[in-house]
Amino acid sequence: MRSAAWIDRARLAARTVRMAFRRRGVILLYHRIAAPRSDPLRLCVSPEHFRRHLEVLRRGYSPVALEELAAARAAGTIPARAVAITFDDGYADNGRTAAPLLKAEGLRATVFVAGTCLEGEPFFHDELERILIRSPRLPQTVALTLDGRRHEWDFGPWSRLPKDPGAEYWTWNVESPADPTPRHRCYRELFALLRGASDQTRRRAIRSLRAAAGGGPAAERIWMTKAEMRSAAADGTLTFGAHTRSHPALNRLSAEKQHGEMLAGKRLLEAAIRRPVRSFAYPYGSPWDASAETVRLACEAGFDLACANTPGPVDSESDPFWLPRFLVRDWDGEEFARRLRDFFRPVAAIPPRG
Repeated sequence: MRSAAWIDRARLAARTVRMAFRRRGVILLYHRIAAPRSDPLRLCVSPEHFRRHLEVLRRGYSPVALEELAAARAAGTIPARAVAITFDDGYADNGRTAAPLLKAEGLRATVFVAGTCLEGEPFFHDELERILIRSPRLPQTVALTLDGRRHEWDFGPWSRLPKDPGAEYWTWNVESPADPTPRHRCYRELFALLRGASDQTRRRAIRSLRAAAGGGPAAERIWMTKAEMRSAAADGTLTFGAHTRSHPALNRLSAEKQHGEMLAGKRLLEAAIRRPVRSFAYPYGSPWDASAETVRLACEAGFDLACANTPGPVDSESDPFWLPRFLVRDWDGEEFARRLRDFFRPVAAIPPRG
């Protein structure tokens, strides 16, 4: 095992050296362009910060569509300082907020849509946030049985949300070192439990949580409608790629189920936008959420390219079915410009490990 790890490190080091002598491009990964009161997973970039990001790109880089960067990679003709923009999941603000800002700068982006949105089912993590963080009232105790194991949370005085819970309550996220209330602890623990769970387990858990909390505050539709996707696709500012049907951690599934998730997501999206879908992004997308078999299955599912969520620039040696991307946070223009410069440093992306 030690020798295999050493060989892997040596290969990555050699790959990084070769990359230093080639032109490199960068793929950016966004999720939402919004400024909600709470953002437990740090998925949101404010509209003002996003506008600043686009100004930085237009002023000092060569923005290209994802498909153009992939074609240039294959031809060995990546433009100097090339940058492609992508979004994951299919949130409504991609079309309502991001697309007009992109269009104003003459830029384009690719949105990878999870089929669950097209079926009208919210993401489990959004439901956790809606119920656990924003509900005015919760029962004193919530107990859920997940895959045969009982889990229980006692909210104590936090079963009732104070009128002013304080700034820390709303600014908390899962990367925070501590949980300010039992509600946040429950969110953190349930997210960890459900992240790699089956779609059936997730749905059952959310139904139970809704019932225990009396439904929670009114749900908003925060993902794109089929009509919005068709309109955006016709406009040309946004193109669309698949992101599976239920956004699972693919490495937890059998090969047959992985392939089924990929094909179901592709077909749902093609039916929605009435266009062929040729690109794909792995849910979660870290090297530990996919395996070499997962990558092979994405190739067999009829896609031309697939994007990961592991950092690294793209060069002519990059695997078209494991294109690295840099996750973008809610940085101001100055911070974004600094980080973008660093993104072009030659660092080989970690391959899928499973």
